[in-house]
Amino acid sequence: MALNAIIAALLKEFAEGQQILTLQESEQFEHFVNYAILSDIYAGDFNPLDISTGLHEFGLDGIAVIVNGALVDDVDEIDELVKKNKYLDVEFIFTQAKTSAGFDTGDILKTLIAVGDFFGSLSLLKGERVAAKHVLKEHIYSNATHFRRAPPKLSIFYGALGAWQDDATLTTIIKGEVGKLEGTALFSSVIFNAIGVNQIRELYFRTKNAFHREIDFEKCVTLPAIPQVKEAYIGLLPAPEYLKLITDEHGAIKKQLFFDNMRDFIVDSETNAEISGTLASDRRAEFPLRNNGVTVVARKLQRTGNRFDIEDYQIVNGCQTSHVIYNNRASVTAAIVVPIKIIVTENDDVTNTIIRGSNVSNSFDRSQLWATEPFHKDIEIFFEKRFEGEQKLFYERRKGQFAADAKIEKVRIVTPPALLKAFASMFGDKPHDVTKYYSQLEPEVGKTIFNPKHDLYVYYAAAYAAFRLESLFRNKRLKAEFKPCRQHLLMGFKYATLGEQINPSDKLAEKKLTPILAILADQARSAEIFSRLIDVAAELQAKSGIDTPRQLAKAVALRDTFRDQAPKLGLIAK
Repeated sequence: MALNAIIAALLKEFAEGQQILTLQESEQFEHFVNYAILSDIYAGDFNPLDISTGLHEFGLDGIAVIVNGALVDDVDEIDELVKKNKYLDVEFIFTQAKTSAGFDTGDILKTLIAVGDFFGSLSLLKGERVAAKHVLKEHIYSNATHFRRAPPKLSIFYGALGAWQDDATLTTIIKGEVGKLEGTALFSSVIFNAIGVNQIRELYFRTKNAFHREIDFEKCVTLPAIPQVKEAYIGLLPAPEYLKLITDEHGAIKKQLFFDNMRDFIVDSETNAEISGTLASDRRAEFPLRNNGVTVVARKLQRTGNRFDIEDYQIVNGCQTSHVIYNNRASVTAAIVVPIKIIVTENDDVTNTIIRGSNVSNSFDRSQLWATEPFHKDIEIFFEKRFEGEQKLFYERRKGQFAADAKIEKVRIVTPPALLKAFASMFGDKPHDVTKYYSQLEPEVGKTIFNPKHDLYVYYAAAYAAFRLESLFRNKRLKAEFKPCRQHLLMGFKYATLGEQINPSDKLAEKKLTPILAILADQARSAEIFSRLIDVAAELQAKSGIDTPRQLAKAVALRDTFRDQAPKLGLIAK
């Protein structure tokens, strides 16, 4: 059916930003809905195509697995999280999107049956992408002893371009299938979500627009003028007003607000248990005496008397306090007040300083702050000022920096983790490490990676190569099954076109890399080189007896093969 005018316009904007205009409209719509739904759940960056189940899969368009707040797709990531956190907090998310004007009983039933098949025999679901997620699921449940208090959550989203009417027959069918899933005892909760056209539109708009809330902040003091800070306040905010800041219109806690916090909520923390105990006791009035409070950094604030309209903000300190208050929301009253600082600034350096200062006493991995270093500001400016047109990329040091700019194609936005992966793979010869769980490379930040002595041109070359490779996969110019080998392909491209390793501190780096950037600017030539490298990988897979490219990507042998054979392909840039 023809899309309504608003959805058609939004879909066109999304497809342009993701560079998927060559895909069929129905496939674009599936990615569009997957992106809108997952963006409302997951605070980090992700590629919407990576959660797709592929074309013509029975009953499902997307599968996402979130573990300890991270979007994962490989068993090695699970092992790393168990090793690092000592627990697993899991949510499985399934999506199906239809451009039909209504909610078809048969299609919804297919989706629910498909979810059951995924957690059962896997007899109906046949695709390689689903099979890979099934392996991941099996590995998660094999680590069930590490589940934190409860089994995984299961969320199922079915989107259609109509209005959900709570049809009695359909509701009964859904309850029956949900009941079957609950009966497996594999989940702590099973929730089916019917998403109509208005909700789809709203979810997508949320990805573009800054979050804002209005609160009544009577007990506050205005701080003296501070350089690069528009205004700042400190005071005590009643807990019900604070809940307005951290929840969405449905009353759910807004996880994205804590993206700049150094630690996610720790359920089993003794400190959090004490906070909860204080809130539940007759000494709740002592809460502000026992708590360090929260720090909010906002880009915009409009004050009218005691009414504060806060927009585009993050809670940079107070994740633990916020979640405890939220978990006790049924009993908190205005008698409980929260110590709070609200700082309004558009200066990223000031924001970074606040994040560091607010978290300095916490026990966290300081490597999580590497994106706040001056070198990253240099990268941002270099990307912005040095290149134009087809070669333009944008380095997003802070999440959401370019979210509201519809003129920027989303695929051209490079995040710090993405740049770390591309650089470590292409110029650090560590694609096998990046393919596993890149956090093990964080100790190298400031040393062999993101070293201020490195030439910025090398980082741009890595980012542009990753951008080109991704665009070729998106537009089906390369064999999709070899996408798990993309980090190795970046390294292979370097050896195929440059013929050798390059020192990131080399003063001649720009001169050496200019010819291969010219190749990357040519889609046809780039596709030819990456295709030749994929042929080398396929040959190695066949000789080694490795079942899938995903397994091949974990083999050091692929790195060594590219080092040896890529320079011999006769593709050295002149």
